[in-house]
Amino acid sequence: MYYKIGRAIIIVILIMFIANFANAQQTDQQRLEEYVSTADNYYKNGNYYGAINFYNKAREIYEYADLYYSLCLAYCAIGNENDANNAFEQYKRLAQKGKEKSEKVEKLKQALAKFEKPFIKWKDYLYQKVSSFWSINYSYSPYVPFNYNENIYTGTTMHGVGISIMADNKRRTLLKFETDISFYWGNTVYPYSHYRSSIENLYNVDIKFKGKFFSKKPQFQLGRNIVGRITGSFGVGIGWLSNTDMVLTQYYEKRDDENLLYLLMYTLNNFSYQASIGTFLSIRDKPIGLKIEVFAQGYWQFSEENNFVVPQVGVLVGMTFGMK
Repeated sequence: MYYKIGRAIIIVILIMFIANFANAQQTDQQRLEEYVSTADNYYKNGNYYGAINFYNKAREIYEYADLYYSLCLAYCAIGNENDANNAFEQYKRLAQKGKEKSEKVEKLKQALAKFEKPFIKWKDYLYQKVSSFWSINYSYSPYVPFNYNENIYTGTTMHGVGISIMADNKRRTLLKFETDISFYWGNTVYPYSHYRSSIENLYNVDIKFKGKFFSKKPQFQLGRNIVGRITGSFGVGIGWLSNTDMVLTQYYEKRDDENLLYLLMYTLNNFSYQASIGTFLSIRDKPIGLKIEVFAQGYWQFSEENNFVVPQVGVLVGMTFGMK
């Protein structure tokens, strides 16, 4: 008898538990439907913040793909890129494969496209309106054969710093006029025997007059903000090179009307030449950029005893600024 009574009590408890669980489930379902319905109405009426609030309440009860689809659209409407992308990823994770998923994914991509920055082809635009450019340059030549007393030595590495000015940028021609004033230095090794060697400093002051290839429109684009153009130059100049005989000084005669140019002509000891090719990279809408060129330059020196025997080859980097 007690066994039957106990079994009856257990059955009654189970029935009550199942009933309460079913009621709780029915209540969650009702709340879920109520939250989603309220959120949908808010969204239709343009109250996107209210819609997001109720969609998130529904999400706490149960997560499913269409809920994140609606959330993504709502976040796009208020311009919340981060949460919109998170909702998009959650939709793709939960949605079942098929035609409906593909169509909704495309719709969400169209909505998310508002966050993409427009890609402007700056190379289709004329360059900044500036009258001229000037740049601070550094050059490096790692290998410069040097002739001394009819022997050739290879211990010379040349560095250079200088200022170049390119004028008349408003001309329609691609070839501009450029003036380059540079100072070069390096160490030259003179072996006296197999066991001893002497290191001397080498200096060079050079003024070059060049034609500069420079287009008004960029020729390529890197990313969104950097544009570039192919550039190069060629020209000749005059200079003074240390450790070289001053062969012109023997012709110097003092005059009453001496001027700086007259004196300069008797301090020169070489004619220089240079050709370069490279690129000029700049910010898309500011005349500031970086010039990188590979160059070859050499000297026709008045002295036969001590000179460079082949053109130097090196790299030049310059920070360039435009002037209106």
